[in-house]
This record gives sequence, C-alpha cells and structure tokens, in this order.
Amino acid sequence: CRLPFCLGICAPVRSVDSHLRIAAFSTAAIQPARSVGPSSLACTSAALQARRRSQRAHRGSHELAKKHRLGEGNHRGSHELAKSTGSARASAMRPSEAQSTAFKALPPARGNPRQPSLVLFYAYREPAWSAAEHSRALKTFIKLCEAHDLKGRGRCAPEGVNCTLTGGQQQIRAFCAALREWDSQLFGPVDFKITDGLQKKEAFKRLTIRKTEELVGYGLGQSQPQLATSKATHLDAVEYHKALEDPDAIVVDVRNQYETEIGRMRPPANGAKFLDPKVRNSHEIPRWLNAPETRERLAGKRVLMYCTGGIRCERASALLSELSSSCAGGACPAQATQDAVASAGPKEIVMVRGGVERYLRTFPDGGYWAGANYLFDRRFEQRPLKRQAPLGSCALCGVPCDLYRGRVVCAVSTCKVPVLVCQPCRNRVSPEEVASKAKCRLCRDNFAGSKRVEKPEIAVKAAPVAEKTRPPAPRLFVGNLPFTVEREEVLSTLDIDGRLTWLVDRETSLFYGSCVIECGVDAATKVVSRAKLYPTKLRGRKLRLGFGPAAPVDGAEGVRPPCARPASVFTYLRIPR
Repeated sequence: CRLPFCLGICAPVRSVDSHLRIAAFSTAAIQPARSVGPSSLACTSAALQARRRSQRAHRGSHELAKKHRLGEGNHRGSHELAKSTGSARASAMRPSEAQSTAFKALPPARGNPRQPSLVLFYAYREPAWSAAEHSRALKTFIKLCEAHDLKGRGRCAPEGVNCTLTGGQQQIRAFCAALREWDSQLFGPVDFKITDGLQKKEAFKRLTIRKTEELVGYGLGQSQPQLATSKATHLDAVEYHKALEDPDAIVVDVRNQYETEIGRMRPPANGAKFLDPKVRNSHEIPRWLNAPETRERLAGKRVLMYCTGGIRCERASALLSELSSSCAGGACPAQATQDAVASAGPKEIVMVRGGVERYLRTFPDGGYWAGANYLFDRRFEQRPLKRQAPLGSCALCGVPCDLYRGRVVCAVSTCKVPVLVCQPCRNRVSPEEVASKAKCRLCRDNFAGSKRVEKPEIAVKAAPVAEKTRPPAPRLFVGNLPFTVEREEVLSTLDIDGRLTWLVDRETSLFYGSCVIECGVDAATKVVSRAKLYPTKLRGRKLRLGFGPAAPVDGAEGVRPPCARPASVFTYLRIPR
C-alpha cells in the first residue's frame, strides 16, 4: 500500500467500506499529484479482508476455548482449537477417569457446590438376603437416603441394590461413606460413579426405592447364575478400548434395542465384530444367549460385553459363563450338535468396568462409541464431545432423530417399548394418531426376536417345599389377569399355544380375570414349574398359574367377553379339585 499510514495491518478498523472512504480521502488530500489506481485500492481491500478474517479467527478460537472449558465444544471446534494453539486434541483420553472407586477414596467435589450431583452404582450380594434381611435392608437404605436428603430411584432385591440418586456434592459423598460404614463387605467393592455440576432440572424431585425380586429383569428368579464362580473378567475403559481392535473378538450389547438404536459401540473396520441381540427387554437376553445360533457365533471367540453402567453385564456374563461350562460338560440343549458341544463356549468373556458411562468419561470424544448413551435419569442421554449425526430415525417420518421425549411407546400391544418421534411430528400429529401409528424399529421390521427360544435352566439348590397342587393335567389355569387382556397377549406371555377358554361369572357372564388353556401335559407342566422359580407377570400383575381341571370347563371362547371390576360379590365359577 502506498498510503502514508498503514490501513491494512496496524490501524484497527470496523469495515472495508470505512477503509475505502479513508483511502479516497487520503489520496485526494495528501497526495494530489499522484493518482491511486484500481490496483492500489484492490490491494487495500484485500489487506482489509485478510485483517477481518484474522480477527474472526481470533474471536472464534477464543469462543472455542471457552466452550471447551465448559465441555460444550464439538469435534470441529476442538480440531480448530488444537490447530490454532499447536496443542494436542482438546478431547484427549483421560486415563484417571477409567479407574474404579472400589476400596478407594471418592473423587473430590468439582464445579459449583450449589449445583446438584448424581451418583450411579449397583451392588450384588451373594448369598442373597433372606426375606427378613431384605426388608430390614430396604428400610435402612431408605433411611440413609432421607438422612442425606437424596432424591432418585432404585431397586432393592434380595441379590442387592441398584440406584441413581441426586443431591448436594457433600451429601452424595457422605451417603456413599455411610453405605460403606453400614456394610463394608457389600459396598466396599462398589464403583460409585459421581457426576458433579448437574443442572437443577436434571435433579430428581422425589425418592422412589422399589422392593423387587431381581435387580435386572432377566426373569430368572432364584435361579440366578453365581458371580463368584463366573469366569468373566473386568477391563477398565482403556483396556476395553484396546480390546475393541482385536479382530478375533465379538462385541455384544446387552442393552435393549431402543437403547442401541441411538448409540452403540462401533469398532474399527479391522477390529472386533459387533453383534446386536435385538431384544425388546431384558427378559429376552437369557433366551438369546441360549439360542443355538448365538452359541455358534460366540464359540471360541473373545466376547466383549457392555451396557450402560455395568449391572446388566454382570448377570449376563455370568449366565454365559455358566451356560458354556454346562455345555462343555455335555449338558447342552438338544439342538446343539456334538461338534458344537466340543467347541462350545467363548474363549474369554470380558466386560467394561463401569459400563459406557465410564468409557465416555475416559474418552470424551467418544472413542469407538457412536451416537448417544441412553440414560435412565433426567439427563436422558450422555453424549461425547465429538458431534455426530443421529443414528436413530423418527418412527413416523423417518428423519434422523435420537431424542426420546414425550413418553411415546410402540403401538403394538405386546411390545410397548419407547419409540423415537421427532419434534415436528409431535407438533403436527395428534397424540392419539402418534399412539396408534408409532412403532419401534423391531416391530416395523416384523422382527419376532427370541421369544420362542427356550430359557436356560439354571440349577438351584433349594429345599423341597410341600405344596398342595393338582396333579399334572393337559389344561393350565391362569388367574389374576388384567381385565382388558387379549388372547394373543396371554399366550405370548406364557410362551405356549392352545385353546383358551375365558372363565365368566355364572349370573352376569362377565369376565373376571381368569382363564383355562388346553395346551397339553408337557406345556402345562413346564409353565407351572417355571412359575415356582420366578413370577410370571403381565402388565405388572403377578399371574396365578396352576394345573386346570381334567374335564373341560364352561366359559367363553374366541373374543374376550365384556369385563367389569367386581364391585359386588360375584358367584365365581368353582372348579372342583
């Protein structure tokens, strides 16, 4: 530039237009004998534009650095920040986050002490609590929660506890210390995963601890595989990340399919193979593991299991280990061949310690994780810093979507799992139409899953109990049914097929929640025997199952007759013993 003072580099400017005005003034007033040609003005304009780009880049890098400090930067921003500063990637691996807190001091509080914190943990107990011990443990646990002003939800079963709680930073840590003081043998090896700095809307409003028969609804009841004898091992997040690169390994996601739809492990191309069980709920996992095709896929392989926090992997890996041991001993199902028996069972069973939750803490950019991690708390999802396109899609319009909002469930009556529906569809379509049309991905693909596969039989050492039951009969009695249940729903829940007769009141001919299924002696015996080990529930109601009468009964067949809750005393149909 030939101007007597620099306008392109040194002088602070606001726009190119102002530079041109200054350039024209200086050309006319200061150097009247020398004309400024178009090339000089073009040079000045180019210099000014370069200056503006430099200032924008400076402001952008400052904003990216601020976002990174707040944990909000995306992959592009992190890359630009690292490039501009010459440092390593902003979302580098954090090995300290992979370490478990078992038998260790809890991590110090971080962030604003006024913001709530969250703790996620589970504890398995072997041997299980007795009925009296279970009740006392539940009361003690609730008292500790209330004493530290914690809110959240959890499950307390004879086999242990599983909870997600929110509260103050110090209250959360004091509560964990109180648990260790209460029962050091049970809570000493627990990995307390604490997250500080939650938003107020992400904190729970009330405390709900349910008394249940299982921590994970695998439907195994008392026939739970023992963790003490399991051959499965734990890997921390760094070791698990390295194991995903093993081409001889198979990655198994033991979560539900609606969780896998929005996020899952995606090993490298020349690494482990991903195997999706495609289950609607945890009840289908034991059946899937017991399926002959699953055994064949896993035989001789290194199995890498994972779930959200680790609790589902504990039982699933122990079950797979026990099935493999029984198969190696010659107790495989009848469908298995001799070759399959000889090579049955995985070479190794491992799981990531702390689940996906701790893996994403260790690898903030996601590592080999793709999508969002579905959470069962008010955070809804856990996302890596590396932004990605949604893996899921809207059940109505098909656009990419990965937000489960509005409590939309599958329209199929026997499914009812959460369904993805985008915000425009929720605004445009009426709730009634959404409830009748939205289907999960498995139902849209007409995928039946592992419902018809036999559940594995786990040996249980229990004292024989004398019970007054009818002798085996070809008919099955089912009681305590929901008043709006349908025939297909009953048969699907019991995994049988046969002629169903609705039992009705003699005077009013109203259905009152019982039926008789003519299914054969073998099928009836299998259902009754299974009911002794663990409860069979339908829509949350525990069914009463037993052998029906030897002779046919009078009732209604086909479509369920009208029903009404018995407001008065009915003269119920009496079935002679």
